[in-house]
Amino acid sequence: MKQTALAAALVALIVLLAGILVLLVQINRHGLTINVTGEVSLADAKVGGEVTLIMPEAVNLIATGPEKGPVPGSLSLLPCPQCGGSMLPVRFNLFTGKIEWRCADCGHTCEGDTSP
Repeated sequence: MKQTALAAALVALIVLLAGILVLLVQINRHGLTINVTGEVSLADAKVGGEVTLIMPEAVNLIATGPEKGPVPGSLSLLPCPQCGGSMLPVRFNLFTGKIEWRCADCGHTCEGDTSP
């Protein structure tokens, strides 16, 4: 009985690791899909202009630069109040609903509430 349980656990572990490997290969080939609706602002750091796109439904947005090269970009859910960088969620308290945010550029931290 013990050998059967160990064999089943080993098979389950191998299947889990194979699934993770397949997932990582798919992400490497196709990237991550981010569905955004509502208002999105595109800013040009060199020129200083900003374009606002309003999307009522999720769309496939492909941005290319000169000679069809990639355009550097960043995704920001919440701008940093000190430097304007991207705030990333680093800790979530399940009991209170508080999220701790940290700026990726300057390291500033703050807490937010998830309740409406």
